[in-house]
Amino acid sequence: MRTGEEFDGYVTVQGAKDKLGISDGRIRQILNDEERRQREFPGARKLGRVWLLPIAEVEAFGSRERKIGYPPGRPRNKRESAVGGVVRLGLTAA
Repeated sequence: MRTGEEFDGYVTVQGAKDKLGISDGRIRQILNDEERRQREFPGARKLGRVWLLPIAEVEAFGSRERKIGYPPGRPRNKRESAVGGVVRLGLTAA
């Protein structure tokens, strides 16, 4: 089986990566979490060492709206703090 190959309505992780534009590691992370796999790709099957994902579920996953970045109000690191939607770096204005 070649990577990224589509057959019988299924696609490999490599093929899903190409369709979704996210890393294969991120897809495998979802697949290895039983609860998340059932929610995101309920028809996914593992054949030996290869995951097979239904093409329709991959396309549905790609069309969902996703939130990216840090949650609102959560500081990115110890030096920065989010105050009123503005990130402050602790610098004073000159």
